[in-house]
Amino acid sequence: MIDELRYAIRRLRSDGWATLAAVLAAALGAGLNTSVFAVAYGVLLRPLPYAHADRLVVLDADARFVTVQQWRDGLSSLESVSAYSTDHLTLHGAGDPRVATVALVDDQFFRTLALPLSLEPARATISEQLLRQSGRTAADLVGAAVTLGDAPLTIAGVMPSAFAFPSEQIDVWMPARAAPGIVFDRSTDSRRFRLLGRLRPGASVAQVREEAARVRAQLDPDTRPRENAPVTVGTLEEKVVGPIRPVLMAFTIAAAIVLLIACANVATILVGRTLGRQRELAVRRALGASPRQLVVSILSEAIAITVAGTLVGVGVALAAVRLMARWASGVIPRLGDIRIDWTVLVFAIVVTAVASMLSALPAFRAVRRATPALRATGAGTSRLDRRTRAALIVIQIAAAVVLLAGGGLLTRTIVSLLRVDLGVASQGAIVTTLMLTDTTSFSASERGPALQQILGRLRALPGVTAAGAGSTMPPQNASIELRVTFVGAEGRQVHSLSLGAATPGYLPAIGARLLAGRDFADGDEGRERPVAILSQSAARALMPNVDPVGRELPMGLVGKLRTRPRATVIGIVSDVRYRGLDTTPGPAIYVLWSELPAGQPFLAVRTNASLATFAPSLRAVLRGVDPRMPLMPVRTLDEVVQRSVADERVRAMLGGSVALLAFAVAMVGLAGSLTRIVFERRQELAIRAALGATPSRSVRTVMSEGVVLAAIGVLVGVGGALAVGRALRTLLHGVSPYDPVTLTGVVVVVTAVSLLACYLPARRAARVDPLMLLRSE
Repeated sequence: MIDELRYAIRRLRSDGWATLAAVLAAALGAGLNTSVFAVAYGVLLRPLPYAHADRLVVLDADARFVTVQQWRDGLSSLESVSAYSTDHLTLHGAGDPRVATVALVDDQFFRTLALPLSLEPARATISEQLLRQSGRTAADLVGAAVTLGDAPLTIAGVMPSAFAFPSEQIDVWMPARAAPGIVFDRSTDSRRFRLLGRLRPGASVAQVREEAARVRAQLDPDTRPRENAPVTVGTLEEKVVGPIRPVLMAFTIAAAIVLLIACANVATILVGRTLGRQRELAVRRALGASPRQLVVSILSEAIAITVAGTLVGVGVALAAVRLMARWASGVIPRLGDIRIDWTVLVFAIVVTAVASMLSALPAFRAVRRATPALRATGAGTSRLDRRTRAALIVIQIAAAVVLLAGGGLLTRTIVSLLRVDLGVASQGAIVTTLMLTDTTSFSASERGPALQQILGRLRALPGVTAAGAGSTMPPQNASIELRVTFVGAEGRQVHSLSLGAATPGYLPAIGARLLAGRDFADGDEGRERPVAILSQSAARALMPNVDPVGRELPMGLVGKLRTRPRATVIGIVSDVRYRGLDTTPGPAIYVLWSELPAGQPFLAVRTNASLATFAPSLRAVLRGVDPRMPLMPVRTLDEVVQRSVADERVRAMLGGSVALLAFAVAMVGLAGSLTRIVFERRQELAIRAALGATPSRSVRTVMSEGVVLAAIGVLVGVGGALAVGRALRTLLHGVSPYDPVTLTGVVVVVTAVSLLACYLPARRAARVDPLMLLRSE
């Protein structure tokens, strides 16, 4: 076998261009499959870093912290229950002031995860990521005193990067009791917590779901079931990887299709080479070579090509995994578990073996056809040989159509989402987050003068037409949700609304369209009766069949507004999407920021200056008012919208990249196959030319075979694309799985490029001098 491999490498080197094409095809197939397997294994198959992780469950209970013990008592099928939530708090004492993503957890959190840690009062644990960002060592920070929000804490330890719960973005784990509550009045903590539990041996998720429903009914006996969403219960694994699972499965299938295309490409080249070696094989058979030796001779070429391709592919996979770690943070979970290790390398070896066999299988027929009778060079091929090669070409083209259609649908989803009406004119708006307080709160009235000073300085900058601050920001930030119930002649009606606080100038700054009435004004803050602005759908829901402007709201609001007269409606604005581009814009009520003063509001400025020009001025204003205020990223609202579809964008980029790779490999295979066909038919074409056939007729003769194969491949691929569309239904938004624009575009592109791939070898054949060719034969 070693000798055959050595001879195979020599033979392949003599046919450099064909060998290079085959190695590249194998490298793309092996590299893509290795990288996709590395991601799928790291995310889906690698065990979670917790003892008996299969017994951990997550409950989206929306539980208030004061009720956690009641939930714990009612969930008897869980041997341990803990509460957790996330927040953004200002961190002082670990380098420059920064905004940290914080996990607020109770004292049972680490016990539930079976970790040898305890959460003591006034002590916190930081992430390895935060340690690196601080520029200090663990010895410096462990035991150091810091301030997180307004809570003085001591750093007790550093969590390794493998620990990424509740998310990979967590910087600090701190006791929930040490963090201040979020209140709208003096008595109610409005924070809501998820629950983490560990199943008792023999207990099931279904039991937990039944017990959670009973606890919810006991805690809220007056709430009707249809008004309260059921508690969602699932395993921790589903919580972590559930959303990404269908995406990875789709790309695993796509990678397998690319591998199939690569194998078909290599097989096409090997079939052509084997047919060209018929004379050699016949001579070897006549000299006593066994069929096994001929099989090994053919297989050795396939092994040499696929091994070389796999080595290159593993290098491609290493680069792809490193690149993914940079730009997929926050989109793909468990990035720290994605790596090229021995498990992934064994997979690559298996892929190499399978690809070698699949690639060589169509060429094995040549062994049975090798006879002692010497075949002349350029002799014709059998009908079955031609059908085998034609089938391989059709498979490549059909698979390329399928992948291009899938990538096109994912790309069309991005286009569809970015074209939806956000409800605001985003162009010209520059936004950031103001950290007026170190904690999330709605009681930052003492920072009112500082906020007014910031807004006054910003409005005085050249080119600024509006500036303001608010608690909501499209397209993914609706801070407060209200549920209003009306009982009247039409029965019981329940409306869910977003409640936002805004300063004068904020709604114009984000580009909300004023439909009736007016915006907030500075004089509104001193009025005895508060004022409010409604979105268009809120006006229809709360005050139907009347003009709301000038009328009072039919209900009271939260916070200080609870004890004040009902607010008067002063304006109607467009509906704005605050819960994602793929959701319907819901009703919203806006009140003055001074009535519900958010400590970490969004700042919006409408200006004709570019981001690069305006951002330094904005930061200078903030530093001038409060040097200790942490500075958050400054972006255009258009960029915020773009970032809101990061998940969909990653899917589209991956899908499009895979599809284009598959398409390129398929077209190279088609051109290479037709080149081989031209070589095998060179005598026939020369005789036709000698008998008077024009070059254009020779071109049509050669192209006809390729065009038929391309047409069949496209038709088969369209059928597969329809099935892929159904499979991708859950990943699509605003696009039909059978989108005619996508399918038509794919068919046109594949057909056009296929014709070009057929034309180039045909044109080359038509330029050959028939007399010279016949003389050489």
